Amino acid sequence: RGETQSVLAELEARMLDQAERLAFEDAAVTRNQISALSKVLHQQAMENVDDQDVDILAVKVQGGRACVNLAMVRGGRHLGDRPSFPAHVEDGAVLAAMEADDDAAPVPETAELAVEQRVLEAFMAQHYTQAPPPSVLVLGAPVQPHLLELLGEQYGMRLHAVFNPREHRRVWFEMAQKNAELQ
Repeated sequence: RGETQSVLAELEARMLDQAERLAFEDAAVTRNQISALSKVLHQQAMENVDDQDVDILAVKVQGGRACVNLAMVRGGRHLGDRPSFPAHVEDGAVLAAMEADDDAAPVPETAELAVEQRVLEAFMAQHYTQAPPPSVLVLGAPVQPHLLELLGEQYGMRLHAVFNPREHRRVWFEMAQKNAELQ
């Protein structure tokens, strides 16, 4: 009936009571129920939207290493996340710095964003030449429109990229970003 928080709180209280009574097996069963309910609620949150096929790409660059987390939604269902760890991130930082010095190129807001953009573009160019993209991509960094055009032409479709998403797409992106940070 939409009373998910009260149900979760009741289960948690039951689990703590069972643990205090040293009924650890019962507490473990209740813990598993909480976990299962949380998983179902998470899936419902991902499914109660109009988007049918979306890829969410989050990038985290830290200490010369990068993680691109690809979260896939197909048929309105979250199929899971797949982290990738591109090599040669330092080369992307050098390219971004060189581009920032070039007067003809737009200067990115921050060097970190420029590196994330390079990493994301390289990942997309490689990944989507092997697997067709969905029509909607939620991205953690802006990418060159030319890349989207080329990928769209390859598969005979128009790609719609969303940077700074709102509403449910923002929730998806925040989850993908958190997973990239954890990886």
